[in-house]
Amino acid sequence: MLVAIGLVYALTAVCAVHLGKNRRWQSPSSSLGPVVDLGYAAFIGNSSLSSVHFFGGIPYIQPPLGDLRWRAPKQLDETPKDGDAKPLHDARNFGPICIQQPAIVGVGDEDCVTLNVWKPAGAKDGDNLPVVIYIHGGGNYYNQSAQGFPMQDWVNITNGGIVAVNIQYRLGLLGFLASSTIMSDGVANAGLQDQRAAFEWVQRHISSFGGDPTHVTISGQSSGGGSVLNHLVWKGGETPPFQAAILQSIGNDPFHGPEIYEPCFQNVVNFVGCQGSQDVMSCLRNTSVRVLISAVNHRPQPQCKYLPIIDGQTILDYPSRSLTQGKFAKVPVMAGHTTDDGTTFAGSNTSVVNATTLYTGITSSRYFNLTYATFERGLALYNQSQFTSFYDLAQTLAGETEFTCWDWYLANQTANYGKPSYLYRWNTPDPVQLAAAPYKGVMHTSELYFLFDGTNSGVSSSQATNTFKPFNSTEAPLAREAVSYWTSFARSYDPSTSKASGSPSWPAVGAGGNNVNGKRIVPMEGSANGTATTVENIDDGYVQRCL
Repeated sequence: MLVAIGLVYALTAVCAVHLGKNRRWQSPSSSLGPVVDLGYAAFIGNSSLSSVHFFGGIPYIQPPLGDLRWRAPKQLDETPKDGDAKPLHDARNFGPICIQQPAIVGVGDEDCVTLNVWKPAGAKDGDNLPVVIYIHGGGNYYNQSAQGFPMQDWVNITNGGIVAVNIQYRLGLLGFLASSTIMSDGVANAGLQDQRAAFEWVQRHISSFGGDPTHVTISGQSSGGGSVLNHLVWKGGETPPFQAAILQSIGNDPFHGPEIYEPCFQNVVNFVGCQGSQDVMSCLRNTSVRVLISAVNHRPQPQCKYLPIIDGQTILDYPSRSLTQGKFAKVPVMAGHTTDDGTTFAGSNTSVVNATTLYTGITSSRYFNLTYATFERGLALYNQSQFTSFYDLAQTLAGETEFTCWDWYLANQTANYGKPSYLYRWNTPDPVQLAAAPYKGVMHTSELYFLFDGTNSGVSSSQATNTFKPFNSTEAPLAREAVSYWTSFARSYDPSTSKASGSPSWPAVGAGGNNVNGKRIVPMEGSANGTATTVENIDDGYVQRCL
């Protein structure tokens, strides 16, 4: 929450010290909490967490309002300021969430593009601690960062060895609407460009929180993992503003060019009443946000999802083709998926019982341009006798086409270029989700429960508050192990360097992929005395389907 400068100074006992004739200004301080001075502004943090200071709701670009709607992010005025000219902002809590899809008036804010920082209490400029940036999932159209994905445990488990950041970015219609009209007077993939701007802000300012801008790992799950992949192939693999990547259940729906959204764009134009305007973009940028919120919910489905596209500016080609051609950033990679990632996207175990119902299910939700002939060729890769039921086959197919082949292919391509890469298969369900839908097994997002304090999602239009379930005696060891692996990779680009005591070492993928080192780690819940995590050989049938 941004607080008026005058009120903040009145409440916070800021110390101004005038020294000599030059009126030099001492860094501001506050009785409300620790202060980090970024030169152009200072921020009051929250010290209520044990050994961790939290700074929330920090803007990293100018608010994308009015004429800045559907434009590339515009940098803040970061000119260094002294004395009374330097704003002091209250950053003790989270910023507002972004407008969700489906959208509800009063839930979410257009001025939401902020980030959050968790730093060790004693960390200071010059400490050069490794940094990890988390990008939340949610299909690029719902969910938010800090309230659902807190990162203080990531800092604490390293004994103050990292600085953690997570980010919010424009979602849905405001972040990913595309058309030739927008691209001639604005940008597509505005949400991805926001993420990139957040990385660049970290490069400029994370040292003030004790972080090292030359040792940054970006991390994300589902569409957040898809975003990480998009940043790897950004502009054909240009040198990125990060040094390593963690990708969980990489979620990239079928990629399209801007032409796919032309009818979606026209639908928005007509709905808000801009169809007769001589300057359609000016009309849209002056449309009330309440009207735009209604437009979010008035969209043809499934084609109008508002997702990343091949825009020719940031994403130059299909990510799969960019990987094949070596047009991606070569950095250390840790990637994986859940055992039953496909159950969330294959329909129910009672509705999907044969090929016809599976085809109907996947074309009505995602692959709306998929022909039945192509579907049959894909289905022929699966021997039904090797699965417990047709639904098990169906969810495996859905999972491999949507998520689980991405990590294997990316890790092997990365290894082929001589960079460290590591694979996992998460094999423990989220107990809350499992109780609600037992047939879904180790479903999509299961690992988030263990990585983020017993939750798997944050505040959205359908969930007013987030909940955190305390770990029981067998869940707690797996949570410690998982966070230790993840933060070890962020610190050293090797998940085994600072692994939890007793955890198995995580083998790297060898150059040449499965033929040389077809192994991955399988995190699993065990007992109160330790996990049941193991290392497995990667199934050759899976590899052949992913090729």
